[in-house]
Amino acid sequence: MDRKEKRSLIGQFMDITNNRFNESELDTLVDIVTKRKEYNGNTNTVHNSFTDKSSEGKYTRNEQTKYTFFGDDDNVRIDVDYEYHDDDGDRDKSHYSYTTGRDILNNLSNIFKK
Repeated sequence: MDRKEKRSLIGQFMDITNNRFNESELDTLVDIVTKRKEYNGNTNTVHNSFTDKSSEGKYTRNEQTKYTFFGDDDNVRIDVDYEYHDDDGDRDKSHYSYTTGRDILNNLSNIFKK
């Protein structure tokens, strides 16, 4: 498969406009889109905890970031759900979906850690 065919196949499942990829990156994206149903639902959760200071004093923050791969007949994406809880009661959460080829490449290692 030549570069043009690879880009055409990848472009059916994710936004790759205005993205430049080397041959290895294209091969990785082709692998992802051809095995998207096999990878669908793969997830990895990363926990982190640290102590810091604010104007109100010292606090401990516990973070959780969950990376989930989704692949179906329409698209491929990586969803990131982040939340934190401070021991002083502060908490928040956020959600983001990565849908471009470059963002997916940048976040693959967060899901498929060995």
